[in-house]
Amino acid sequence: MTFVTLPFFQYTNTVSPADLGVRIRAAGSYNPSSRAYVVAAGDHLYRISLRFQVSVAAIAARSGVANPNVIEVGQVLIIP
Repeated sequence: MTFVTLPFFQYTNTVSPADLGVRIRAAGSYNPSSRAYVVAAGDHLYRISLRFQVSVAAIAARSGVANPNVIEVGQVLIIP
């Protein structure tokens, strides 16, 4: 059995809070070295990259961020 964080699961499966509590089966690949990070007020992709010791480009690519200068509070980033 594999456990993942709720933000990671929501991001990878497009699950809304209304869907929570519903029993589901998840299939597919999971990279245990990846983790989800929810953007908080005042966050910048550069500082997040320093915190996790991963390049801005790697986080942006894995998270589907088109413009690394624009991230939003509550956005889920996948840290490779």
